[in-house]
Amino acid sequence: MHEVSFHKRALCSLKRIPTARQRQILVAVKELSETEDPTTHRNVWAMMGEWRDHWRMRVGDYRVIFQLRPLESEGEAKRFRIYITHIGTRGDIY
Repeated sequence: MHEVSFHKRALCSLKRIPTARQRQILVAVKELSETEDPTTHRNVWAMMGEWRDHWRMRVGDYRVIFQLRPLESEGEAKRFRIYITHIGTRGDIY
């Protein structure tokens, strides 16, 4: 399982989202952390341009923007820290 951490900005954004959507986003992030390779998740895409070291995950009308930071491997399984930097609607983030 991968570690998940939130930037302060992402936590503030999450608190302003309606409670039902907050739960949906947190469930999606948990599901992402439990996948073997987060980049192969069905709702995850690599970003381009100035965001090229970030990934985005679509959760309904919201986008979760994150970076993958490698952690020390345990055996052959590669582990990442999923560092969530932004959460919001498409128009608000990029």
